[in-house]
Amino acid sequence: MELSDVFEAESPPTSKPSKREQRKADKEARRPKPLEARNLRQKELIQQLNAFPVVIALGPAGSGKTYVGARHALDRLLRKTIDRIIIARPSVSAARHRMGFLPGDGDKKMKPWLVPIVDAFKEGTSGAEVDRLTATKQIEVLPFEHMRGRTVKDGVFLLDEAQNCTLADLEMFLTRIGDNAQAIICGDPDQSDIGRDSGLRTIAEMVSRHGLNAGITFFREEDVVRSATAKEWVMAFAAERSHLSPGPDFSGDWRPAFLDKGVENGRPCG
Repeated sequence: MELSDVFEAESPPTSKPSKREQRKADKEARRPKPLEARNLRQKELIQQLNAFPVVIALGPAGSGKTYVGARHALDRLLRKTIDRIIIARPSVSAARHRMGFLPGDGDKKMKPWLVPIVDAFKEGTSGAEVDRLTATKQIEVLPFEHMRGRTVKDGVFLLDEAQNCTLADLEMFLTRIGDNAQAIICGDPDQSDIGRDSGLRTIAEMVSRHGLNAGITFFREEDVVRSATAKEWVMAFAAERSHLSPGPDFSGDWRPAFLDKGVENGRPCG
């Protein structure tokens, strides 16, 4: 799938560089740009991404969970510790917001949902390098419906909007992981378009229940970094949900119970 039309092309240089200058510029563009955590929760997520084969990042919009996951995946690809990145996302949207038939094949239909991940890639390297990695299939988009039967080896499997996956969907996703592969699962349990059918909270609880080798980072409303305005509204909506529908199924403060005790190596401590 070509991602070049998801983002704007870079402006051409005002003068033509020499071949030596161009090679130097190309090498510099391919060099990974350092990822810096913007708060303690992002720092925790980065540490877990460097330690576990499966990492689950939960929390509200604007907290940077998908951004950090995408930048980590790109960094590993540019440093050649993996061979490819596979991006997956369930093609589910709220019924009242559906736009009907979208033209093109499955790849083209996925493009509107890829912008946040592509933007993260652009901050980690140049747009031209993202184009090259896409053209050589080192960055691949896999519609969720085409995942069955695949095995991901030597790669990072990035699943966004995981709150719109059922438990069966997540079972299929997590059992695709092969040798030298990592799965990164990002989602907001409070923003599911499939309601109680979502399996995201269940797999978070399974980490503790079954002693799984996985890391979990739970972002709270105060961890939102998109903007002060976004943070203010995220916190207000969380408070409103708690007021209108108190309880573990809808509360904005939901989190796996074992996380309240702290976690070491993906397992409860204490």
